[in-house]
Amino acid sequence: MAAVVGTLITHWPAWWAIVRLSDALGYAPAVAGVEAAVVLVESAAYRLVVPLPWGRATFASLMANAASTGVGLLLYGLGLA
Repeated sequence: MAAVVGTLITHWPAWWAIVRLSDALGYAPAVAGVEAAVVLVESAAYRLVVPLPWGRATFASLMANAASTGVGLLLYGLGLA
């Protein structure tokens, strides 16, 4: 539930921000910056919904986003996304 809430809040703003920032910063820095912001926002969802202490909530958000971003970058690199 926490992952769903966090994703619903951040998914579209993250995509929009990466597209907008890529021209100015480059793709990799845009993804890194946006994903860092996403981790912070989604950690609040983990903190409130589960509830977890802030450190564990941030770690859970970081792991979920690292896996998601990694798979997305892999698919992009393979020309499948």
